[in-house]
Amino acid sequence: MPAGIAIVGARSVIMPFLATGAKVVFIESPEESLETVRKLIGEGESIIFFTDDLTDYLKPVLDEYREKPLPCLVPIPAGRGEVSKGTMRMREIIKRAVGVDILKEVE
Repeated sequence: MPAGIAIVGARSVIMPFLATGAKVVFIESPEESLETVRKLIGEGESIIFFTDDLTDYLKPVLDEYREKPLPCLVPIPAGRGEVSKGTMRMREIIKRAVGVDILKEVE
């Protein structure tokens, strides 16, 4: 049975999520992210949010679970004001699901 929701990222970015009641896991370096996310999956977490700056480090697990319903691995903006690979990945997933790019900037 799925356990719940977890959030993974740098303390300075994900600290506010402590107020949500979700499991918040701070990492010291991006290299820790893959092992951390695999551990959360092993614990049965059904939704795992991670800061989008970790997308490249999490590629093996993202590819492994891409077509599976659970766990749902969701990038969240790291707050740097730039469009990251994680955000672009989410945009492509939504575009594939909906059939149109609903996140496209209005020109």
